Amino acid sequence: MDRTIKFKGINFSGETVYGGAFVDPNNGNAFIIPIMECVMPIKENTLCQFTGYYDANGDEIYENDIINSSYDNRQWRVMWNNSTMEYYLALYTGNGTEGSINKKFSTPSFVTDTNGKPMMMYKEYTIIKEWSNI
Repeated sequence: MDRTIKFKGINFSGETVYGGAFVDPNNGNAFIIPIMECVMPIKENTLCQFTGYYDANGDEIYENDIINSSYDNRQWRVMWNNSTMEYYLALYTGNGTEGSINKKFSTPSFVTDTNGKPMMMYKEYTIIKEWSNI
């Protein structure tokens, strides 16, 4: 299966932009590079990577998205663990902080999109809030 590597961030007009990513090593500023366009600066701490997973509606799940689980009726924030090199879910409390409960993603269902391309879908999750410096 092909792995799609792309990012999203919030530009200074407040719009979500998608594309490649670049972080300036001199000052830490992050930029999104939309396909066939120029470099677009984004707000600090809004750079999020696509996980390769889709929610029950077929929407892409990104790092830091807040998702609702129909399994346990809780809200979870998608996080990256640098130690284990994997995404995990942190219980989202609604005030911008995470609770002490963490869990791994369950095994996704493999489905095909309208073009017949396979995709990893989590049928129990739906995105309820995209990251925007919560």
